Amino acid sequence: MRIALLIASCCALLCGSYAAADGHEKFALTNVHVFDGVNNRILRDATVLVADGKIDRVSKDNDAPADYARIDGEGNYLMPGLFDVHTHLDNLAAAERALASGVTTVRSASVGAFQDVAFRELVRAGKVAGPDMLAAGVY
Repeated sequence: MRIALLIASCCALLCGSYAAADGHEKFALTNVHVFDGVNNRILRDATVLVADGKIDRVSKDNDAPADYARIDGEGNYLMPGLFDVHTHLDNLAAAERALASGVTTVRSASVGAFQDVAFRELVRAGKVAGPDMLAAGVY
């Protein structure tokens, strides 16, 4: 349970620094184990550099630039954000829950009154935390 909560928290943190006032924070997550979904392996004791809300680099080198805040994630795991390809996201609580669960992108498969489009725009504007959204609107 502890690892699942950490993964969800880290995914939320990495998906895009929504809490940052200026959106230009730089930080390094050090000593973390990173699941590589492309090569099906775990990169142990890695450093993940995040700049402007995006992953800049993942490396085995624990050296981070001086202007990066360091966050020691010793022994914890990170994985890529999840993509929910069929959801009916029609309220802010659901968007926040998705993000907190590690879902960083959703495809909304229609809602009653274009709420998904409105939520997508609020997230893009940085007004609320939520996953990136491909919104169908009403069909």
